[in-house]
Amino acid sequence: MVGVTVKHNTQWMAPTPLWAKQSTAGIKIANELSAIPQVLRFADDDFMQEFLQVMNTEPRKIGEYVLQRKETWRDPVTSPEKTPYPQNETAISKLLTRTRSKADLLKVKSAKVVINAKAHSDPHPLDTEALENLKLYQPGHQRYYLVSAALIKNEFGLPDKKVELSNQEKVTFVVRRLLPPDNPEDPYNKNLKEEDKPKEGIWTEHAYIKTDRGNVWKKIGNYSLKTSHLMANEDELPMFPSGYAGDCCDRTLYSGTIPVARREQWMTAPEENGEASLAQTNTLGKIDSLAKAIFVIDVAEPWRALMNKASHVSNSMGRSFDEFPLEDNKDSDDVERIRNNARDQIQTGSWYMLLDFADFLQQHLPEIWAVVMGEAAFSDLTAKQQEFYSLLYNTTFNSTLRGKIAPAIHSSISKYHYRLTSALKAIVPFRQKLEAVEIPLRLHPEKNAASTAIKNDLAANWPDFIFPFADPEHPTTVPPVGGAVADGAVLDAERDKQKLDGLLDLLGELLPQNTQPKGSDVPLQTSLLDNKRGWFVIRCVYQRPNCGPLFPALVSRPTRVLNLAPFFDPEAPSRPIRIPMPMDISPAGLRKYSKNTGFILSDMLCGGVRKMRGYTLGDLVLSVLPWPFHKDLPNPGETGPCKKDGLEFGMICSLSIPIVTLCAFILLMIMVALFDLFFRWIPYLMICLPIPGLKGK
Repeated sequence: MVGVTVKHNTQWMAPTPLWAKQSTAGIKIANELSAIPQVLRFADDDFMQEFLQVMNTEPRKIGEYVLQRKETWRDPVTSPEKTPYPQNETAISKLLTRTRSKADLLKVKSAKVVINAKAHSDPHPLDTEALENLKLYQPGHQRYYLVSAALIKNEFGLPDKKVELSNQEKVTFVVRRLLPPDNPEDPYNKNLKEEDKPKEGIWTEHAYIKTDRGNVWKKIGNYSLKTSHLMANEDELPMFPSGYAGDCCDRTLYSGTIPVARREQWMTAPEENGEASLAQTNTLGKIDSLAKAIFVIDVAEPWRALMNKASHVSNSMGRSFDEFPLEDNKDSDDVERIRNNARDQIQTGSWYMLLDFADFLQQHLPEIWAVVMGEAAFSDLTAKQQEFYSLLYNTTFNSTLRGKIAPAIHSSISKYHYRLTSALKAIVPFRQKLEAVEIPLRLHPEKNAASTAIKNDLAANWPDFIFPFADPEHPTTVPPVGGAVADGAVLDAERDKQKLDGLLDLLGELLPQNTQPKGSDVPLQTSLLDNKRGWFVIRCVYQRPNCGPLFPALVSRPTRVLNLAPFFDPEAPSRPIRIPMPMDISPAGLRKYSKNTGFILSDMLCGGVRKMRGYTLGDLVLSVLPWPFHKDLPNPGETGPCKKDGLEFGMICSLSIPIVTLCAFILLMIMVALFDLFFRWIPYLMICLPIPGLKGK
């Protein structure tokens, strides 16, 4: 069977005012640029009103808005002078103005005129090397862009094609991405530089396609300056008609707003059926299902974070400072206190991780969960399920560590579980406690009498067993992938993470792939296209769906190549922003401002704020410094939610925004000066100019 299509008697051209000039012999087409849609540039937030005003009064002036070159904040493009809209113009005045403008248009100039009875059905190729690529900026830079084109019939007089909305006809535009050859062995690709321009026939054109798992870039073929075709499920953006008075009849121009702010969405969209990059695979493994993504987010990454925490504390305690010989011998009580505080934090995270791990097994691997709970036999599992269960069963609590922790912890925590499967089963009854707890864990009693008064009823708030997923002194709870870690082995975070990756790989073989439902908020790992080269083109589309496959969508030739600028682009124009600060900063002046901004604090946050009031900036700095400068935060005494006479309460705090603004500015200056030690950025931060006569009082 042979596919048959009918050639359109219509084509997309540049906005008619740019090329359709009335002469004594008919319509004159200016040049080959008349065949491509044009990008109009505006530098005002009221750009739409400005555009419509130009179309209603002086449509010929639209050529002044066509973006012709790349602009920067050092070399901006001069915006056209706005056309004042005539107020209270009489009918006679309007008629005389219209007649005079038509007479001027009909005057034939002495220059040679090229007369075309009808439009080119296949315009001459453009010299793309001579055209400069355009750079588009975002609305945050106070730049707005419209893609504009005219839908013209290939008939004498080049009339407009009327879009029949009643027949479901519509006009839209699509954004296409240009990428270099994907073959790394291609000689052209080897010598390609980041700033090199896309070349016709060498670079590839990609369409932005909607799928159930999000939008992807789908390769169409080699980049061509000729007309193209519309891809199935391609993301189409709307265009709107603008009517105006032409030289001999009313005309219509179709335009659409280019959403430059979607640049990051377009740049980070993956390629259809792409493979994960090596960096992604080494970091997370190949995440190809929603269930595996949930496991990584809820279990694997928190587990990895606990390993990092333990490794950081271990390295901090093991540092030696030859510059401070008197401080190199750390007090044993201080070391033990730091280690115990880290163990309290790790155990808290481990309990919640056990809860999430149990929820995952119950929802996604119910057969394995039934064996964990003792409701099914190990022999009921498949070979892969048995292998995964065996890894969980043989993931154990280090016996040496258990012997050190058990005598030191609070008497309310009297149990421990040797195997991960036992801990998963034991955590289920404590769900309600873990969800309702309001205070931090204090597992190890303090010698200081004030600290023992801290309300930390372990039996009422926490599980009655310990099972940490990491420790700053001994390796523990490591999946025995490729062999178990001996109890007396040296702490090695990288080795333990590799074993965790092995557990994740085995899990991936048990879970179904590509199971992300439509609209899921959990991002799956996908390959990204070249994230450095943001080259795009735009094509206009005219569709007649009621005409069937004989009349496919009419897709225009591409615009000039566009480079979409990120928000923080060093060449971007800057929107002027003025933040007036309080003028009178004396107590007499600041007391006059209304405290009209309220912050609502829960009882728990209220308790945290009350606790923080006892700390100074020096206390906070010393608490994060390594030895020998480290100093624990002062004990705040009794903590917990705000309460009085047994009644817990929150608060609403009303603040004065001018004073908050002053604090933010002062804190900014302090942080800038502090981090200048690393970034050396103060010379590029600000310019202060004097304003004579600007006084606070």
